[in-house]
Amino acid sequence: KIAGGEKAEVIVSEIARAPDRGAFLEIGTYMGYSALRLALAQPHRRIVSLEVDPRHSLVAQYLTMYAGRGHQIEIWTGHSQDLLDRLPGGSLQS
Repeated sequence: KIAGGEKAEVIVSEIARAPDRGAFLEIGTYMGYSALRLALAQPHRRIVSLEVDPRHSLVAQYLTMYAGRGHQIEIWTGHSQDLLDRLPGGSLQS
């Protein structure tokens, strides 16, 4: 579940290929490691990360705040089928 090793390399390489504007949507936060990797690689971009388990969501929220990225990363708690409709204007445009 943690984006280390080979998975982290994939994330970093795909970030470089992503469009240079807009926000990132992550479905499945776990502890927030991937969201933090995104935030550090793209400090001007907003990240919305969805997590169904409230315990994982809370840990991820604390970790993103501790890392100084609470202003950039939003951790939403709940099932994606319920949360996706809450995106502003149905999109992630920042």
